[in-house]
Amino acid sequence: MNRLNTADVHFTKVQSLCTDHEKQLYDVLSKNLDTYYHDQFVICPKVRIVDMVTQTDENKSIWNRVTSRHVDFLLCKKHDLQPVLAIELQDPYHTTKK
Repeated sequence: MNRLNTADVHFTKVQSLCTDHEKQLYDVLSKNLDTYYHDQFVICPKVRIVDMVTQTDENKSIWNRVTSRHVDFLLCKKHDLQPVLAIELQDPYHTTKK
């Protein structure tokens, strides 16, 4: 495994994993999951699609198109982290060109 020479790379910690709109949705989801499902689920932010699925064919072009994509939140069963629901928020941040 190649090691990254950190002397040549400078990083700054982000303030939050979520945008303001994502954090608002996270808070609503968290409160409602706790109220109605009593600690059965966990909310995972910014999960890559390739971490949620496995490829069942040899179509590399489709796989390559999703390798850098993620969902805003992944709802998982708490006891085994099995994915249950993927959530992508459509807020202004997601629709602006970068």
